[in-house]
Amino acid sequence: MMKQDAESVKAPGKDSLHQLHKSQHFWNSDSIYKDQSKILETYCELAMLECLVHGGHALSLKAYFISKLPDLSPLYDTLFYLNLSFNEFRQFPTEVYRLEHLEFLKFRNNPIRDIPFGIHNLKKLRTLIVSFCSLSSLPDGVFLLPYLQALDVSYNNLTSLSNDISNLRALEFLNVEGNSLPALPCGALKLKLKQLRVSNNHMHPLFWGENTHIQPQSLLDLAAMAFAKKSLFLYYADIPSEAKEILQKVKVCDCCRGALSGEGLRFIRPCEKIFGIRKLPFMFHTCSPSCYKSFMSQTESLTKHLYES
Repeated sequence: MMKQDAESVKAPGKDSLHQLHKSQHFWNSDSIYKDQSKILETYCELAMLECLVHGGHALSLKAYFISKLPDLSPLYDTLFYLNLSFNEFRQFPTEVYRLEHLEFLKFRNNPIRDIPFGIHNLKKLRTLIVSFCSLSSLPDGVFLLPYLQALDVSYNNLTSLSNDISNLRALEFLNVEGNSLPALPCGALKLKLKQLRVSNNHMHPLFWGENTHIQPQSLLDLAAMAFAKKSLFLYYADIPSEAKEILQKVKVCDCCRGALSGEGLRFIRPCEKIFGIRKLPFMFHTCSPSCYKSFMSQTESLTKHLYES
């Protein structure tokens, strides 16, 4: 079977299963399947059977109202399309991670609150749809998917995205509609998106003030940055474990690319026009007031200043 785009894959659905049931007079004996869970289990088994009959490439369990997966082991080596939308999963089914050839995963309208880091095991994943769920954050594993082209996390409870989104160099479509994002992370400036959806978020300038933090930094963070910038760890053989733990958390300043400890100074700056959108806001974390002032005084485009200099 030649692999096709997600929208053109005809996965087996309940309509065809109903025809199969009727042809076999499956429901002639009502006394056999009185328990609802048994009925759902039987639906899943028949969907699995039909998938295997058609080569084991595409499986749709959409709107089966299940909370756990059937045994997918017969499909580990063949499945590349899986639709689990409109079900009752409260935890992400980690059995999915064993589908090494999976390219399309749809998980819309499930009451899950988080996705485990192991999502990065789906190395061939190209489309991930986790919209209309209850996610408050995305795991770092999502940003380690090298071939991901489409990511839909619309209508969740996201208040921020990681700068690691910049690792998704194959990403062409991003949908973050219907969340509580005040801005996109500045790492998104590195993406080559063909389509971006950001409506129904908190991106209006009226929200920027409450989402920025231009306050004095703690002495601990300032000391950690000075220690890291001057590479003092090269001169001290015996560093207390507490200090090592703090230094291991030192990050990179979004503006000068130097050391950044703690949250830094958080601020929002819009880009004149990018991804076909005007005045799209981006969130930055800078290491010091002087770095912040220097960055804000720059007049060239954000992408040129940050990534082409």
